[in-house]
Amino acid sequence: MSNMTNHSTYVDKETISMLRTIHQKQVQLVSLADQKANMLMGILVIGLSIVATNLYTYKSEINSLMTTALIFLFSLLELISIFFAIWVIAPRIKFDKGTIDISKSKNPLFFMESSGTNEDTYVSYMLKQFQSPKRVYELLLIDFYQIGTVLKEKYKYLSLAYLSAVLGLIPAIFLLVIIFTGK
Repeated sequence: MSNMTNHSTYVDKETISMLRTIHQKQVQLVSLADQKANMLMGILVIGLSIVATNLYTYKSEINSLMTTALIFLFSLLELISIFFAIWVIAPRIKFDKGTIDISKSKNPLFFMESSGTNEDTYVSYMLKQFQSPKRVYELLLIDFYQIGTVLKEKYKYLSLAYLSAVLGLIPAIFLLVIIFTGK
């Protein structure tokens, strides 16, 4: 019971530590998703470049409808994978014209909300918010929730990128079998 009373008057060290840990994990997961998407995109672009170069070089040797269809399917699936990887990395921000009323912001901790506000207004508003430990918790939890929403979307598209890339390997394997067996 006394622990609840303490929370209403100040933010304890354990809670601060927990919130810091949660924030660090979420930031790491965002960074990891972006790194994975970048690596996958790089690998796929190099792979498609190699296929395109070899296709031009060995055009007369692999001139059947089956090999053309396999190359097309492979390339299409890998391009879809690249698209999903770009979707993970590309920022999706709204460009509002004019000044934002920070008091009507859903998440004043988000940089796009604060950047549309006058600095003095923002600082004054945030200092008022920090006067209540409960409001500090609310602001952090809203921010965590919104970061989690972004993470969910990033990992959904990252999964689709990997799935498409792996599916693109199936026609590539068939193509290799056809090329090396000469059939």
